Amino acid sequence: MRLPGIRLRDEYLEPSFVEQEVRRRKEWMLANGQLFYLRAKAEESSIFWILAALSARLTIVPIHPASTAEEIRRFRDVLGDAIELSDEKLAAITPMPFTRKDMQGVSAILFSSGSTGVPKAIAITERNLLASARAHEIQHGLTPSDRWLLSLPLFHIGGFSIISRAYFLGQDIAFSAQLNVEEAVFWMGSGLVTGLSMVPTLLWRVLEKNPNPACKAKLLLLGGAALPNATRERALRARLPIKVSYGLTESCSQVFSDWVSSDSSPQYAGRAHAGVEYRVLESGELCLRGEMISPGNWHNGEIINDRDEESFLHTGDLVELDREMRLSVQGREGDLIISGGENIFPVEVEDAILSIEWIVDVAVVGIPSEEWGKQIGALVVLRETHPADPEQELRKLLRDKINPWKQPKRYLFGKNVPRNAMKKIIRQEVLQLFLP
Repeated sequence: MRLPGIRLRDEYLEPSFVEQEVRRRKEWMLANGQLFYLRAKAEESSIFWILAALSARLTIVPIHPASTAEEIRRFRDVLGDAIELSDEKLAAITPMPFTRKDMQGVSAILFSSGSTGVPKAIAITERNLLASARAHEIQHGLTPSDRWLLSLPLFHIGGFSIISRAYFLGQDIAFSAQLNVEEAVFWMGSGLVTGLSMVPTLLWRVLEKNPNPACKAKLLLLGGAALPNATRERALRARLPIKVSYGLTESCSQVFSDWVSSDSSPQYAGRAHAGVEYRVLESGELCLRGEMISPGNWHNGEIINDRDEESFLHTGDLVELDREMRLSVQGREGDLIISGGENIFPVEVEDAILSIEWIVDVAVVGIPSEEWGKQIGALVVLRETHPADPEQELRKLLRDKINPWKQPKRYLFGKNVPRNAMKKIIRQEVLQLFLP
């Protein structure tokens, strides 16, 4: 495989230089073990280690760089004998003896973001990564000359898969250590990248700074959260090439995506990629099958298969498919709020609130209630300029936007909404703010 060159903002790392750095790490890994974990900092060295593992067909576990000693102990309880990677170890001359094991084709083990509870150690095989890369190539019409911006965390599938796709498709990588508004504006207009991945919140912030940003990229791929109507409308007015997407760690990132149009709902997530099989249960849960779907969760040298008898992955996401097989994601089963017998999805309420111009951010949760089962609570972040009584004004404006039973019964106003590294709302932390 051709190793990618890496385009930084002010420098280009030639493939020959990348190959040299990868070779050093690959030789060390081959001499010292088969299973490794990496504090995946946003720096070039982490990219070199991941490329070394892929090219050596070894197993790498990228973890949050700020992981505590206790977290690493828990990770290792699941992983088994895993060796920490660091550049300092490259100076070691004497290899460490180890016993070879059957790693069952696993290229990476990624701990899920924990949106469904305790993070799972998800086994990703080389076959999974290659199938995902090929489906991505077909869906977005990419060629070896295209270059995607790596700006997502390397310890999440969103960032890791950008590296693996570049490796398998023979493409260069562009790299930004932190994709803030200023960086996003630069890369969008630089002409140095074909595509960028970002969450809708960042796109909204970009459009707040400049309603008509220059964009030479062919594609801005949005994921991780619903695209609010207000953000979609502003992006389309600016003629930005935006696509929405749906994916998860078990599917090696995106498996549905499509261009956004003026009539796309916030829940719209696109059409299935090549090779993705899917079905929707009577409950509305989406199930997936295909070569890009992980075989299961890793535990001490074993892959625990939690697929059903037909090898479908039950995602836990509640969805709808229209007659043209276009997917809309209503939310996770665990996020569904049942209040007074009515089903309420947080994303619908959040979108209604975000359509109000003096709202910056919002998270909606179900608060336990003896009378209603659950009642709607909203944590709201306000702009500096807002009404004197924002709660009263919110209640007034929402009467024309959503049904009465979907309107929040309780409001809290704060400086920010708790989110994880992928900018997904941490609803359990939001809920705790409402509890006594």
